[in-house]
Amino acid sequence: MGALSWVALLITHPNEFRILLQYYLWSDQRDVSNKEEWPTTGYDRETMKRCWYFLDMTSRSFSGVIKQLEGDLARVMCLYYLVLRGLDTIEDDMTLPDEKKQKLLRQFHELTLIKGWNFTESGPDEADRQLLVEYQNVVEELQMLSPHYLEVIIAITKKMQVGMADYAHKAQTTGSVYIEKTEEYDLYCHYVAGLVGEGISGLFSASGKEGKFLGQQLELSNSMGLFLQKTNIIRDYREDCDDKRYFWPREIWGSERFGKACGGRPGFKEMSEMWQPGNEKQAQYVQSAMIVNVLNHATDSLDYLRLLRNQSIFNFCAIPQSMAIATLALCFMNPAMFQRNIKIRKAEAAHLIMRSKNPREVANIFREYARKIHAKADPSDPSFIAISVACGKIEQWCEHQYPSFVEMITGSTGVNQRFNPTDPRTPIAEATLDREKNALTEKRRQEYLVKYQDKYSKLARGAAGELTAQELEELEKKQEIQRKKEQKEVLVFAGLLILGVVNLINHRVAGTHIAYYIPNFVSEEEEEYLLRKIRESPQPQWKQLPNRRLQILGGGMSSKNVLVPQDFPPYVANFPDLISRIRSTGAFQSSPHGAPNHIILNEYLPGQGIMPHEDGPSYHPVVATLSLGSHAVFHYYQYKHEPEDPVVSSSTSTAIFTNSQGKSIDKNPLLSMLLEPRSLVITTSDLYTSHLHGIDDVVEDVFGGPEAGTVANAALLGEERVRETVVNGGTLKRETRWSLTCRDVEKVAARITLGKR
Repeated sequence: MGALSWVALLITHPNEFRILLQYYLWSDQRDVSNKEEWPTTGYDRETMKRCWYFLDMTSRSFSGVIKQLEGDLARVMCLYYLVLRGLDTIEDDMTLPDEKKQKLLRQFHELTLIKGWNFTESGPDEADRQLLVEYQNVVEELQMLSPHYLEVIIAITKKMQVGMADYAHKAQTTGSVYIEKTEEYDLYCHYVAGLVGEGISGLFSASGKEGKFLGQQLELSNSMGLFLQKTNIIRDYREDCDDKRYFWPREIWGSERFGKACGGRPGFKEMSEMWQPGNEKQAQYVQSAMIVNVLNHATDSLDYLRLLRNQSIFNFCAIPQSMAIATLALCFMNPAMFQRNIKIRKAEAAHLIMRSKNPREVANIFREYARKIHAKADPSDPSFIAISVACGKIEQWCEHQYPSFVEMITGSTGVNQRFNPTDPRTPIAEATLDREKNALTEKRRQEYLVKYQDKYSKLARGAAGELTAQELEELEKKQEIQRKKEQKEVLVFAGLLILGVVNLINHRVAGTHIAYYIPNFVSEEEEEYLLRKIRESPQPQWKQLPNRRLQILGGGMSSKNVLVPQDFPPYVANFPDLISRIRSTGAFQSSPHGAPNHIILNEYLPGQGIMPHEDGPSYHPVVATLSLGSHAVFHYYQYKHEPEDPVVSSSTSTAIFTNSQGKSIDKNPLLSMLLEPRSLVITTSDLYTSHLHGIDDVVEDVFGGPEAGTVANAALLGEERVRETVVNGGTLKRETRWSLTCRDVEKVAARITLGKR
């Protein structure tokens, strides 16, 4: 926008001016040409540079969201898009004879792998002709992809080309330019968009940034694609009619029921009649039925978004969906849609982009626009009941998943939840929570009574097994402390679920609700990049300890446990932006700064470990540890309860460790986890504050098989070979391992700015 446009916007739409200014100032757009991004974007190669150029040329809207994907996934998605765009360009080219087009379409998955292949015979007016002319650049870059990425791209291309070829052949041989039935319309949209969604899910799974199960969600992936495609088909009605391309099914636009609702008029004979003067009302009724067809995919799209855990992937999927529901609301009952291509305003689009950051907020967006659609519905419209039901389903889904009486309040301590005191459901919810808390307290009370029964029976004055008043008071105090701890844990965990920033529940370690394990938190390419940067660190930055060496990132600690802050190195703060990625898990949402501000980078050689220890009170009780290079077995320990008899046989004692305060530590780990390379483990609450953690100093880890059952996160492990070793028994040899232990120091000194005043 030029300066005059900004001034005009300020005068005519001041609120939109504020939104756009906020967006341009605060949106962090990824620059794929930045030299630091080259390891993953491939921009230093001339062939990939041309691919990025063609992405910008063929789709400005998708180009933006693709570039925001983390690491190498942006490059992979760019190539995936260009392959399918090339296929689509051949299908749309009406200058090609059917025989030639059929051959090209049905062999495209093979042609796209032939080194140097391109196509120069597209019609001169084809918008994306140049992409095919220089298609050899795409072919060369595809050859550099990892096999697990390439297999997905080729498999989807092979499926899509069949559908495109069938429809192109039908149009050429029958002379019909129309899609007849709604089922045929759904099948066409599946071929050109549903399969795209299926491939995107497959690439997400292959990247390791999402679970393998996502690639198996074919129905939800199909609905995601159809929701976007059908919205575009509705919006582009006039443009497509002018180009003599007709995608609306005759079963809908030619139905007589819409004519009868307009005074007994006949149904449309030609699709182009809808934009002609005098047909506005009947055309709007046809459009209403088309929008009902789209809205039936809305809740599937929302279900899909709830499965995503990576923030950049969520943004990639959520932003187009939010734009689509807003576009439907703009088109609904809008006669201007039949005269020109209408779009939502830039400020509205910017606002949607800034809001579409978590599943809850996207659900709110869908609910808002569904209400706008319903408010414009015409009772005389034959689809009035259907449109009301479709909007009601969206409302129902949102209320079920994110009840409106549970409010999310953002304050100085982060995001908290509260119940709306004016909502009649609040007393019921509060009573339910109280019952659960009371039941939990009573359960813990009974456990304490059993645990301390023998001890108190020896001390009691009176009947055996009874407690004195003083002893009962001590017991109740301990129970109250434990109850408050459990309440805090429940609230933190519930906050993560309701906020929906990332679905941590899928990564909860068995047997606890305060530890989480995320395999493949970074990709192999990102790990390689991080390790290269770590190895390049100047020697003076390392501090050598007897059992390892380490670096302090983010600043040192003063004698009063106050962080003196320093900037993180670029490989932490920029690419692959570990801080933002960890923040997106929601684990630090209640910490003072909402994200880690201090990292200890440890290097462990084979045979090195660390004794059981606590981290101390300087940190907020959440720690996230990223492992690189090799695995390790992480043990959590508890202090050993003091025996009643001060004399304990060494043959039966399990307390073989003591800490600096002389406390005995139980040698049997309370919990053990295998940390794979590229994984993230999150420890919260009293597992962090009241327990110890350590790593054995061994060169290999031995697993005893099913009988041992020592690895709590076995079901969450990302690599099948490692999982089989842990479950069935075997040995894993250690190599050099680097860990980044990320925490939030609660007290931070103010930065001192040097220079001129």
